[in-house]
Amino acid sequence: MKRILVAVAAIAALASNAALASEQLAKEKNCLACHAMDNKVVGPGYKEVAAKYKGDKSAEAKLATKIQKGGGGVWGQIPMPANPQVSDAEAKKLAQWGLSLKYSRQICMQQRSRWERFLFVAFDYFAQRG
Repeated sequence: MKRILVAVAAIAALASNAALASEQLAKEKNCLACHAMDNKVVGPGYKEVAAKYKGDKSAEAKLATKIQKGGGGVWGQIPMPANPQVSDAEAKKLAQWGLSLKYSRQICMQQRSRWERFLFVAFDYFAQRG
């Protein structure tokens, strides 16, 4: 029993270190200048991105490419600039980390205008109906 507890504790420590390492990487690469954990700054919050791409098997590759090459049109009019200083491995790690975060719908809804909240609810309604 002790061995199982030690193994679980070791796995938890490694997982939290990986999460902290990826958050540290986001700080080092200046991602936090435009993105926050829970809310929109210039670009969307990490948890909002995770929710949007939940279940999308190609999301990691799409986001890693967007991290390096930039992009626009998905989250509004302000484009994401290219980040050529981010290596392929770092972009993949950042994408994996961002997609692993849990999204709080309540936090997102609090930050939206009435019109945006209406659109979220309407979208959910029609998505559930098929």
